[in-house]
Amino acid sequence: MKHKLLTLGLLLLLSALVFSGSGCAKEQVQPPVQETATTPTDKESCEALGGRWGRIGLLPEEKCNLPTSDAGEECCGSDDCEGACIAELSQEDLDRAPEGVVYTKGRCSAWRITVGCHAFVEDGKVYGIMCAD
Repeated sequence: MKHKLLTLGLLLLLSALVFSGSGCAKEQVQPPVQETATTPTDKESCEALGGRWGRIGLLPEEKCNLPTSDAGEECCGSDDCEGACIAELSQEDLDRAPEGVVYTKGRCSAWRITVGCHAFVEDGKVYGIMCAD
């Protein structure tokens, strides 16, 4: 009897590990950090820090977009990155995304402000392709 209970317990534990999703711990979702108090407000200062100065997306005013120091690092959500956490999805995942959740990890974006249509990751999940302008 003990052997059967131990086997059942191990099977349940293994199932939980296999089907737990992306492996990201559940955390409170925070919006991406896109600008900080140290973001330059003029072209010269921006470019001196390796940033790009100009209009970003649909914004009418020119702004500084700084590169991130964590670009390409694995992430579970934007709170893990200086910019956004973005997944590269397979075609199968892209097909599934509009109907439900895709469990995955992402990579931190190269720039603090990210525009365009991407698979943004939050809490180890992608809920579809989101467009940020």
